[in-house]
Amino acid sequence: MLKRKKGRGFSLIELLIVVAIIGIIAAIAIPNLMSALQKGRQKRTMGDMKSLGTAVESINAECGAYPAGTNSGDLGTDCKTPGVLVQNLSKSGALQNPIVCDGWRRPMNYLSPVANDPGTVTTVGDPNCTTVFGTDWKMTASLRSLGRDGAIDCDHAKWDATNNIYVPNGTPCVGGGTTCQGFGNVACDIAFAGGQFVSFPEGFQK
Repeated sequence: MLKRKKGRGFSLIELLIVVAIIGIIAAIAIPNLMSALQKGRQKRTMGDMKSLGTAVESINAECGAYPAGTNSGDLGTDCKTPGVLVQNLSKSGALQNPIVCDGWRRPMNYLSPVANDPGTVTTVGDPNCTTVFGTDWKMTASLRSLGRDGAIDCDHAKWDATNNIYVPNGTPCVGGGTTCQGFGNVACDIAFAGGQFVSFPEGFQK
C-alpha cells in the first residue's frame, strides 16, 4: 500500500485554481452585494419617509395647515439631533420615533409653502399648529431624500394646479431614465407629498 508522504502540501497549480475560483466568485458576489446594500438603504429611506410624511399629513388634517419648514435643518442637522419639526411631531404623538436621516445617513429635507406664502403665526395648543397658510398652501409641502449621491435632481414635489396632483420639481438624474417615477438609479432623489411618493424607484407603485 502506498503511503502519503508526510508534510506534502498543495501544488502551485492547485493553489492557483483555488485562487481563481475565489476570484470569480468574488467578482460575481461583491457587485450584487453592494447593489443589494444600496437597495436596502433605499427601501429603509422610503419606509422612514412614509412614516414621517404620514405624521406631517396628520398635522395638516388636524391644524388645517402643514407645519412650517424651510428645507434646511427643520428635521435636524445631524442624525443624532432631531430638529424642531421632528421634536414637535413626536410631542404631538403624530410620530412615534424621531426620524431625521435617510438610509445614507444624511438628514432628509422638509419644505412647506414658505416660498409663496409666508403664513401667519398663531397661538394654538398643538406645537405643530403654529402657522396658517393662505390659498397657496398646496404649492410645496414635501419630504425629500437626495439619494446615494447627495445631489439634487428630481428635487421636492410641487403642486400642479392644472391636474390637481403633486409632481416632481426637477429633472431626472443621470442613469435614472426619462422620468422621476420608476427610476433604476439609487442616486436619484426620492420625494413624498400629499400622502404618496412623487419621485420613486422602479418596482414601486404610488
